[in-house]
Amino acid sequence: MRTRFIIIMVLAALFLPASTNAQKKRKTPSKKVISTAAIIQNKDNKNLNLSADELWIKFKEAIEEDCKKDAIYYVKLAAEKGNEFASHILGEAYFASDNLDLEFTVISVRDSTKDIIFRYKPSDFGINKPDYDKAIYYIKNYIDSCSTYFYDDDYSYEYDIIGFSYYKKSDYKSSLYWEKKSAEKGYSSGMKHYGNMLLNGEGCAVNPEEGIKWLKKAADKNDCPSCFLLGDYYYFKTEDTSKAVFWLQELIKRAKQQGFEDTPYYSCSHYLLSFCYNAGEGVAEDDDKAFFYIKKAYDLEQDNPEYMFWLAKYYKEGIGVEKSSKKAIELFNKVLESKKSSNDQKEKAKDELNSLIH
Repeated sequence: MRTRFIIIMVLAALFLPASTNAQKKRKTPSKKVISTAAIIQNKDNKNLNLSADELWIKFKEAIEEDCKKDAIYYVKLAAEKGNEFASHILGEAYFASDNLDLEFTVISVRDSTKDIIFRYKPSDFGINKPDYDKAIYYIKNYIDSCSTYFYDDDYSYEYDIIGFSYYKKSDYKSSLYWEKKSAEKGYSSGMKHYGNMLLNGEGCAVNPEEGIKWLKKAADKNDCPSCFLLGDYYYFKTEDTSKAVFWLQELIKRAKQQGFEDTPYYSCSHYLLSFCYNAGEGVAEDDDKAFFYIKKAYDLEQDNPEYMFWLAKYYKEGIGVEKSSKKAIELFNKVLESKKSSNDQKEKAKDELNSLIH
């Protein structure tokens, strides 16, 4: 019996190092790692059993504790379970990402107790480009849920989000329906979108009278883009260029007051005014002002091939500035080199260069 025990011990001693080495090669997880994984799994399982409202409370607690990762985690779960305010946040995130028209920088939402400012960008959710289907889905969930609880809200902002999302999907009839609801509730952006669709006949027959009416209502609420859309319409679609000049100048004035100077609307207003002063359309002909406005448009957007081309033309012909073939050639070449230039713009630039060189 004693001999058998010694043999067993010897065999165990021989095989023990090999077994230990095998464990090292397999890199067996430490107790700490196993424990952490179990905790995360238990946390997820526990949170999945929470109601939508309980998850919303956890989201607000995470905001108060400035715990960004947890806040995003809880708001996503709350939205999936149907919490109306979480749905609003997620819908806005899917809509706002990379949306130059509205230029969101933060997401905010109001619940039944207080205003909550959720100071995170859509990219914090892992959303780096718009998803209009999801934006529509979550914002509609918000409206439907709030209507069920009889919250006092006109939803004009939400109608505009849904309408503009449909517009980006080229579903103009649906877009027109929701933008009209937003406009009739008095939301300036809804008025702007609805009026512009009426002007262009998107989702409806062309209706200039109604379109202008709604754009002017939006402009009365200090909506800068509406001023540009009116100016653009009067310049290109009518012979009443004096109204075009009025609205384009109105945009420039309001943009300075409202910090709206870094937008394409602002630079394009200068671009169009340049032609008005150059040709004396709707205003007295003035070459100095014509050059001022085209130079300003170019300074605001130096990568815009259209502005490059016309500034080059002004230098070439000496409109409001001393003639300079050197500057004209430099700008025409920039048009040719720009990745944003269309084939037509490049052909025109080539023709202008040939006339200068030969």
